Amino acid sequence: MDGFLLEKYDCCEISIGNTHFRIFYIPNLFSESQEWNSPQHFHLFCECHYLKEGEILVETDEESITIKAESFCVLPANLKHRVSAKGFISRISFYVTVSRNKDSENNTFLAYSRLFRTQSPIICEGLNEGFQYMLGLMRKGTAGFLFETKMKHLFALALTEILEKCDGEQDFRKPQSAMEYNEQTKLKIEDILLNPVSMNQELQLEDLARHLCLSPRQTSRLVKSLFNRSFRDVKNERYMEEAKRLMADSAYSLKDIAEQLGYGSYNGFYKAFRLYAGISPEEYRESLQT
Repeated sequence: MDGFLLEKYDCCEISIGNTHFRIFYIPNLFSESQEWNSPQHFHLFCECHYLKEGEILVETDEESITIKAESFCVLPANLKHRVSAKGFISRISFYVTVSRNKDSENNTFLAYSRLFRTQSPIICEGLNEGFQYMLGLMRKGTAGFLFETKMKHLFALALTEILEKCDGEQDFRKPQSAMEYNEQTKLKIEDILLNPVSMNQELQLEDLARHLCLSPRQTSRLVKSLFNRSFRDVKNERYMEEAKRLMADSAYSLKDIAEQLGYGSYNGFYKAFRLYAGISPEEYRESLQT
């Protein structure tokens, strides 16, 4: 029986909650073929397939499963299996390892570990609109930092749905996966908003959408669901809180702060800050000295 080595594959990393994943992907991540047949083998990582077109047959020592178009399949580590297909297929494949943060005391790892160590393939059919959109974006680029970012989002979307599917299985303890993923996403959005480049260029909704590899409409809905406020309100709040932080440092003039936050004029910053804080920037800075 064949083993499998990962040295020739590129790798990116993602954390969800306190669980850390390494995603290995091949240069030709998307593949199309008329016929495909692998010998029985196993490996120390999870093998993941998303089938866009056609059908794939997965055979283990215990069962045979047909994966149909628009389905996502996870083959757990150490599971003996063979994969075959007849006729035209179109798929995306990558490999995932999971490790635990030794400082973590919560149950997040237990759930992910259970998922990745099960002795049966896990199938998730009909993945959502976000997953489909991510697939379209990934086809437009197959290398570099942006591609790795897309890989992370694609995997997080798929994993979240698979966890939802496994929730009803006996002995499966599902963490608050949606909450954990949402918190990670909120932190990512805030990091993008407060990035110096983003602030200098006065980040727009379309810019944030590109960072998240989503459409502007999806991004607007995502921000609303996570923060219960519009993108404009969230951005303004974060910028004004950053302005307060900078005003505590006498090294920055108010004009410097306005420019650093991407305002084209001090007057624009003045109006925004007064509307948010109820007092002018000058009055706020004076209040810090009393």
